[in-house]
Amino acid sequence: MDALNCLGVFMFVAIGIPLMLVMQSLGYESEGAFMIVLGVMVGAADLSLRRYFFGVGKWDRERGARFLGLPIWLLAVAWIVLGAVYLIRDA
Repeated sequence: MDALNCLGVFMFVAIGIPLMLVMQSLGYESEGAFMIVLGVMVGAADLSLRRYFFGVGKWDRERGARFLGLPIWLLAVAWIVLGAVYLIRDA
């Protein structure tokens, strides 16, 4: 894994695990809600990182956090959509 892929994994772990613990301690057991909140937080972190630290837009493939070659913000959009589908399905 190159350094930027490590950054993507770190972003997911550093935001995802504490978020999961907080949501469980508050009594939220919904996987859909977790995925939506995680998607928003990770997407915002990735876009902020790209803009303020690397000075590039969201379309730049050379910089920013990636996981398996995909930008993290794109995975965040997928998490938000899947979380919405899970919430609708469980309702």
